[in-house]
Amino acid sequence: MTPIEKCNEILNDYIFQLDDKILEPSFGSGNFILTLIDKFLPLYSGTIQDKLDLILKFNIFGCEYDPIQYDLCINNIKNKYGYFPLDNNLYLGDYFTYNTDIKFDYIIGNPPFGGTIDPKLQNSLDKLYGKRNNMKIKKETYSFFMIKSLESLKEKGELIFILSDTFLTIKTMKGLRYYLCDTGYNIINKLDYFSDETNYPMIIIKHYKSLNKNYITLDNVKISYKNMKITDNFSWSIQNEYIKYFNNELLSDYVIGSGGMTTGKNEYFLRDINDNKIIEEYDFNFFEDPITLKNEISRAKNNILSDKRKYEISELEKNGVNRRNVSITKKNNEIIELPNDNYRYYNKATNEILYSKPTTVIYWKDDGDACYTYKKNGNWYLGGVGGKSFFGKEGITWQLISSRIKARYLPNGYIIDNGSPIIILKDCVNKDELFFILGWLLTDLCNDILKKVINHTKNIQSKDIEKLPYPNWVKKETKLEIVKIVKKLILDKKNGLEVNISILNTLYKKES
Repeated sequence: MTPIEKCNEILNDYIFQLDDKILEPSFGSGNFILTLIDKFLPLYSGTIQDKLDLILKFNIFGCEYDPIQYDLCINNIKNKYGYFPLDNNLYLGDYFTYNTDIKFDYIIGNPPFGGTIDPKLQNSLDKLYGKRNNMKIKKETYSFFMIKSLESLKEKGELIFILSDTFLTIKTMKGLRYYLCDTGYNIINKLDYFSDETNYPMIIIKHYKSLNKNYITLDNVKISYKNMKITDNFSWSIQNEYIKYFNNELLSDYVIGSGGMTTGKNEYFLRDINDNKIIEEYDFNFFEDPITLKNEISRAKNNILSDKRKYEISELEKNGVNRRNVSITKKNNEIIELPNDNYRYYNKATNEILYSKPTTVIYWKDDGDACYTYKKNGNWYLGGVGGKSFFGKEGITWQLISSRIKARYLPNGYIIDNGSPIIILKDCVNKDELFFILGWLLTDLCNDILKKVINHTKNIQSKDIEKLPYPNWVKKETKLEIVKIVKKLILDKKNGLEVNISILNTLYKKES
C-alpha cells in the first residue's frame, strides 16, 4: 500500500483543472483518492458535501478489487470529510471488467505487483493485451494494468505509476518497455524510501502519452533508445560507462544455457552423500494406472480442460486405457556405496564458487525412469523436464537466487536441478573458453553489468548470463594467463585450499 505521505509527495507539484478526469485503477484504502480530493477541493465553492458530490462525480474515478480495502477507502473519506456521496465513480470490482468511454487526463496509482489474473479472464485478457507491435506483453497484473491504462488515457494525458525497479531491466517486461517508448515520453525516478512495509527498491514512472522523444530520462539522466537497443533486453538502465561493452559479441555467441529439473518430491529421489555412501529407504515399482476424467481434471492447470480434451479422456476411460505409473514405498534402510549405476550426482544449489564437491545424488536407474514417470503422473507443472538435453554435460553452473553470480565449474555426469542453471559451450568452441568465461562471471565488472543493465532481480536465469557481453577486449596473452589461473583455482578448490579471485578483476578490466 502507498503511504499517504508518499501520495502527497508524488502529487505535490500537480495543479489540476476543473475539467480534469483522473482514474486510480487499484485504489486500496484510498490514500491517492484522499490526496486527489484535497487537490480538487479549492477548485469548487459551496459546502464540503457540495464539493465532494462534484469531485467524485466528475473528477475522480477509481476501481478496487478487494471489498475490505474498498470499504476502508469509503470509511477513510467519511472520517476525514464527514460525508461520502452515494452518487460516485468508485467502482468495486476487477479493473479488467471496468468499462467506460471516458478518456482520462491522468491515471495514477500503484498497480498490483506480481498478482494473479482471474483464470476465467486470462485467455480473453491475453487476446486484448498480450501483444503490442508484434511483441509479447507478459500475462501479469501490472503489465496488463499498464496497457489498459495507457489506452484509457487522452492524447497528451499522463500516467503516473509506482512500480518495482525490476521493471527497468527484466526481460519479461521488454515488450512493455518498447510499447511505453512507442506511445510517449517516459520519466523514471528511483525512490530512496517507499514505506515501512517493504525495503524493496521502487520507482515512479511518469508517461506522457504522444509526447515522443528518442530517449527516456532516468534519475535526470537521458538514456537514448539507440543505447537501449544494443542490449538484448532493451534495458532502461544502460549507463554510459557500460555501453562500450555491448558493441561486440555476447556470451550467447559461445554458450547456450538452460534451467534444470523439478523432481516433484525431493524426498523420494534425492540422497545425501555421507562418506561416499548413501542410505536408500524406498522401493520403486511400476504398475498400470487406469485413466479417469476425474483424475485428469485434478491434474490440469486450474483444474480446467477443453471440451475436446474431456471427450478424448472420457473415451480412454470408457475403453479401459491405462497409464504407466510408479509406486514408491518405504523399505528397510539400505546402505549403498558410491559410485553406483543407479545413482547420478545431482547439481543442487550452493553459494560455492569455482568448484563444489558433490553432496547429493539422484535415483536414476534406467535413465531416471522412476523420476520421469512420477512427474508425468503429477500435476500439470511437473510434466516438462527442464534442461534434459544438458544432463551429464560439462559446463558452468551457479546459484539461481543470489545477489551475485556464484559461478562454478560443473564436471561431466550431473543431473541439473532447477535451483542451479547451467551453460555449456556451443559446438566447435574451444574448451578453454569455458574457463575464460567462468573467470569473467566471477568479476565485479561482469556482475555490475548483470545487475545494473540486464536484470537486477536476485533471480539469475541462464538467459541473463547469455546476454552478458563477451570480454573480447582481453588480449590473447592475457586470456591464456586467465585460463591458466582459473584452472589452478579450480584445482586448489578441489584440494580444499583457500582461493583468492581478486586477480581476475584486474586482468579482465585492465584492457577494457
